[in-house]
Amino acid sequence: MSLARAPRYLALSYAWGCAERNRVIIVNNLKLRVSKNLYEALLALRPSLCRFLLWVDYICINQEDEAEKAWQVSMMRDIYARADRVLAWLGPGDPESENVVRYLNKIGEEADSCGFQHARNIGDNILWEHLAKLYASRSGDSSPGLIATRLKTTLSAAVFDCPLFSRTHSGVPQLETLALMGQMLRRERFERLIRLIDLFHKINGWSCNGTPFPLRDMRSALRRPWFGRLWVLQAIAVSKRATFIYGTERIDLTRFRAAMNALHCFNEAVRGQV
Repeated sequence: MSLARAPRYLALSYAWGCAERNRVIIVNNLKLRVSKNLYEALLALRPSLCRFLLWVDYICINQEDEAEKAWQVSMMRDIYARADRVLAWLGPGDPESENVVRYLNKIGEEADSCGFQHARNIGDNILWEHLAKLYASRSGDSSPGLIATRLKTTLSAAVFDCPLFSRTHSGVPQLETLALMGQMLRRERFERLIRLIDLFHKINGWSCNGTPFPLRDMRSALRRPWFGRLWVLQAIAVSKRATFIYGTERIDLTRFRAAMNALHCFNEAVRGQV
């Protein structure tokens, strides 16, 4: 069957790990020995409510047929690119990695709403650099929360108290429309600005719901064997959608990318302010 006529499917991306095949699964009523890592991935992905078609290289490619292996390997890029979603199995969960995924999900959702999903904006860097300088130079009796409140109040006054938008343009519909459009645009920019400030505080752990960046746990999570394989990274790069899975915790590629972009921006902003 050609890929063009293939039914909808998901594709698994994983590190093969130990070559020893000491686990047994049932495929089409036949026993198949697989590696421990693949076995754990399949257990974690076992559907609870609905079934789905999953493509797994070790299972779907005849490992005893060198010609078939060569043919399938040449199609791997297209297989991952055509999948509805690529599931990246990073291994069983542990308290550290699951803490990282929960943190990245939280930060990634807000970073995505701030526009970090594609690339870092130079304006965001400049804003956060100013914030880092502001907090680095604060006096000992000024708490981060107090500074944040004063900062938002000042920005709000600057945005909404501008004389241009407080004038009355009665009898001139075009000016009223332009004034309203301008005010809406300023409000949109202001709201994004506030979200950026809040995100800066949450990464620092300064907001009431903020959690400091778990640097040690992040380093440990990114040392998983999956990140050391060039091909699996390429599979994610060509995918329509992708999800990273640590044990029972999951994070979509969109949130992961947004979180990492925001964290990189934050790191650049505070570098040299410490």
